[in-house]
Amino acid sequence: MIPVILHIPHASTVIPSECRADFVIDDAALRQHLAASTDHFTDELFALSARGVTTVAFPISRLAVDPERFELDAQEPMAARGLGVLYERGHNGERIRAPLLAERRAWYLDRWYRPHHAALEAAVERALASHGRALIIDCHSYPDTPLAVDLDKSTPRPNGCLGTSGIHTPRWLVDAGLGFAAQQGWTLGVDKPYAGTIIPMRYFDSDARVMSVMIEVNRKLYMTLDGDTARKSSGFEETRRIVQGLIAAMRAEATKRGAAERQPVISLSAFDCWFMKDPYPEDDDESEVDPDRGEIFEKMEESLPKSAIPLGRLDDEIADRPCLSWEIEEHFYLLRLRAQKFEWALVRIHWDDNWGRYEWENDARGSGFKNADDAAYQLMKAVIKSWNMDEDAEDYEPYGALLDRLKRVAETQATRKPRKRKAQRPSAGE
Repeated sequence: MIPVILHIPHASTVIPSECRADFVIDDAALRQHLAASTDHFTDELFALSARGVTTVAFPISRLAVDPERFELDAQEPMAARGLGVLYERGHNGERIRAPLLAERRAWYLDRWYRPHHAALEAAVERALASHGRALIIDCHSYPDTPLAVDLDKSTPRPNGCLGTSGIHTPRWLVDAGLGFAAQQGWTLGVDKPYAGTIIPMRYFDSDARVMSVMIEVNRKLYMTLDGDTARKSSGFEETRRIVQGLIAAMRAEATKRGAAERQPVISLSAFDCWFMKDPYPEDDDESEVDPDRGEIFEKMEESLPKSAIPLGRLDDEIADRPCLSWEIEEHFYLLRLRAQKFEWALVRIHWDDNWGRYEWENDARGSGFKNADDAAYQLMKAVIKSWNMDEDAEDYEPYGALLDRLKRVAETQATRKPRKRKAQRPSAGE
């Protein structure tokens, strides 16, 4: 089954003692705002004990820090209403906290916001490494009566809604949720009355392997508010059953689609290779002769495993300003890994023009490719993307040319009929 990450951002009512002085309202008013703004009991409604489920829950109230907001107010639409990442206003528009100085703002972000997002990103990364896909369920609830600060105040409100985000929420995933809800007699809105779903910024709008859907549940189904105290109602257990069934239905569909559309798993994290030893002799202060560049390169290439597949050489020059430029020389190789977590690795011999020496670089590992040529193309594409290079841009023409050649080889291999051939050193089609 596809790994599921349950993101529970708004279930806590905790205002840390070190934050209380920043609020400008008394305790009674603060309790009222907490009662109205908290997604009460969502940590229980959405709790799953199934294998492959990770929960990332925010430990403090959204009134102190809202992890669902963009970090920069300039990017966050709700900041104009005083509801950016660090709320200045409450559910009814009342001021609850004075504007924070930059230093104090940074303290909040460093203490709670950034560690939480790092934990969410790490959970997604683990899911991708193990299964090639991840499904985030963004877990929320809302009041049946719209709040003063809500963008959508239309009524009546449905039993729940699903929030989507572009490439991360395929239509078939939404349809699976709607189908299950209909079977249970539930009405579900799609991006109404609330829209969107969380995706770590590292993957946002760029990696469709990371799927995400927000599930919002109407609080009238499972709880009541007695003043500023939230209480579970008689409908709690039935609501929990339907919510967990909704997650299971979407997870099952995502798992089925994932099996039909196998996705490679690629990791850009550092790794070790036994043959990557420093080819240069120990420093000799008395020697005035630099090691021969060609001999050093040959020594490094000879240390590669015999099964290494040469992918090609890349030469370029970067001109920073007149009379100052850097020579780029890269030699790429594909390695087949045996009895390891990943099947393939992309490594290179890199000329460091600043220091005037060759260096080993281990760029990427991956699994789930159709063949060696597909691995070469996919790994190279991921590496070039991680360098923030646009392979179609004129400045990066050598990189685009190398990638295009590897792509053509991979496409040719995909349509070529298998044939017997003599054993030989593998080649990626130079």
